[in-house]
Amino acid sequence: MKRWLACTALAVGLTGALTVPAAADPPSSAEFPVPITCDGTTYVVGFLPGQGDFTPALVTTSNQVVVPFSFDLTFTDLTTGESETDTAQKGPETNPNAVNCTIDFTSIDPETGHEFNIAGTVTALITPPR
Repeated sequence: MKRWLACTALAVGLTGALTVPAAADPPSSAEFPVPITCDGTTYVVGFLPGQGDFTPALVTTSNQVVVPFSFDLTFTDLTTGESETDTAQKGPETNPNAVNCTIDFTSIDPETGHEFNIAGTVTALITPPR
């Protein structure tokens, strides 16, 4: 459970430089795609291993990138009932173009076979804008 928690927290926690390349290829090597709804639009994003809590995620159906500024997520292993909450904010200010996003995703961890859920909120910048 800790491996997928760490991988997901790294990716969902996503915030990095605002100049993320817009021409990034969709993440073909992502462990699992996750739907995220931002201001009424649902995106499917792929999380790739990163070097911190604020690693950007790539939208699987376009060249858009989701760059997080803050998140409040709860990871629950539905098989064992084990739960962990992760909250973080990058800096004291947010970007005026940031949108509020929600995640409520349930799947099976391919390593353990356990069913898990990720639920919570993310404040992020989606680039390039639609």
